[in-house]
Amino acid sequence: MVELSVVRDGRSDAEKKLDALRAKSSDIDRRLRNMFALRIVGHIQKNWLTGQALKRRTGFLANSITKMDEGRSATFIGSYGPPYARAHELGVPRGSVLIRPKYKKMLAWKDANGMHFAKVVRMYLPKRPFIMPGIVHYFDSDMSETDANKWLQQELDRVGS
Repeated sequence: MVELSVVRDGRSDAEKKLDALRAKSSDIDRRLRNMFALRIVGHIQKNWLTGQALKRRTGFLANSITKMDEGRSATFIGSYGPPYARAHELGVPRGSVLIRPKYKKMLAWKDANGMHFAKVVRMYLPKRPFIMPGIVHYFDSDMSETDANKWLQQELDRVGS
């Protein structure tokens, strides 16, 4: 069996495809970052805003989680809406939160020692992170590798065609 191949410009088809891939690599990188960011946002909204502390009532916190594309170099994921998102994610130091009664003259709460009343209470909020654990879980699980393989293959197919 004899094989014959004709190379017109001295480069194989594989070399031509690699050159095309190199030319488009920054666009591919940006699209992949955005696909990862969108998947992570959905993962956080679905799986990390549950439980007693972050019980979903209005969906305002979940809907505020989004990605920001900063051009060819970075994509950020965060909550760009309610001011309490930062307090939940990072916590608030002791004495930084001032709570006043809204509908009554005094605040009332019951703990192990009994009933307490006060006009103003200074409190702290413990950390209740939901963004960073969601990102870490996504990359520690098989989800990120599966998505990366699928999306990278789609991008290579797009360049190759």
